[in-house]
Amino acid sequence: MGVSLLSVNEESSLDENLKNEDLSFEEALRELEETVAALENGGVPLEKSLDLLKKGLSLADRCETVLAEAELTIEQLTLNSEGELVSEPLEADEDGA
Repeated sequence: MGVSLLSVNEESSLDENLKNEDLSFEEALRELEETVAALENGGVPLEKSLDLLKKGLSLADRCETVLAEAELTIEQLTLNSEGELVSEPLEADEDGA
């Protein structure tokens, strides 16, 4: 019985992740904020709270993925020794930011 419940939960999470793949960062963040607000306001039955939690985690994953992809494409413009602008990958600070 526990195995089938786990399978249903895994399928539900997978379905939620697939739905979120098409969301832009802004859409995912807005939905995440709405989900968090619904959880913070309380008054939601336990089962619905668990569904909202799963949705929120999935949306947070989507936001993190989009940010990581954007980070890979960010470049900085610098002047080379001839005074020409060149594009280089943006290096992270020592603290990882």
